[in-house]
Amino acid sequence: MSTHDSNGTATPMAPASTPTGSAGFTGPGGPAARPHRRATSGMAIATLILGVAGFLVITIPVSLVLGVLSLVRTGRQGQKGKGLATTGMVLAVAWAVGLAVVVAKAADSPEPARDAKGQISEATQAAPEKLKVGDCVAQINDTEVSDVRAQPCSRPGSGKVFAIFQLTHRAWPGEAAANKRAGDDCVKRYERSRQQAKKQSEIQFLRPTEASWRLGDRRVVCLVVPKA
Repeated sequence: MSTHDSNGTATPMAPASTPTGSAGFTGPGGPAARPHRRATSGMAIATLILGVAGFLVITIPVSLVLGVLSLVRTGRQGQKGKGLATTGMVLAVAWAVGLAVVVAKAADSPEPARDAKGQISEATQAAPEKLKVGDCVAQINDTEVSDVRAQPCSRPGSGKVFAIFQLTHRAWPGEAAANKRAGDDCVKRYERSRQQAKKQSEIQFLRPTEASWRLGDRRVVCLVVPKA
């Protein structure tokens, strides 16, 4: 459709209706921009994952550094993920505190009282790493221990340390593999020693847990223990 001006020249006119399917209003700059969806920071996600994996120890400082960088970046770039980064950092700190408590407890474990010959002279609590070949301990009933009751070998029912060695795996081998390796090696070492128990006995051992392994513990303590 057209109209004419006073000079008789035809002037085009825009349609009066809005085209079907159009959305929103137009402004001087063209069509209205759609709402922008904020992306989640990949660094924040990595911080959370590393925080959860704090038992690996090495991930703790990495998680904290990434967390700080992530908080700065999400603030500047308007990304999502502050909550993820904060949670990851909290988990990393919690792991650090927990591991520090374990280390401090082991370090504070007293040295067994010994006589002039180096033999344990009185019963006392001691960490497994304080034991030596020839030492004796009270019966161990728990499946996981941080301390044992070191005592003179003259005490009835004492288990005697006959060998100490280190596991050679680089990475944590798993519960089953650690048990098998420690048990098999203790049996072989007892057989080679040709020792003879005075009573019917069995071989027991103390080996690293997964948590202590992450802290560098590889020590296995082999004991020959009278059967109850």
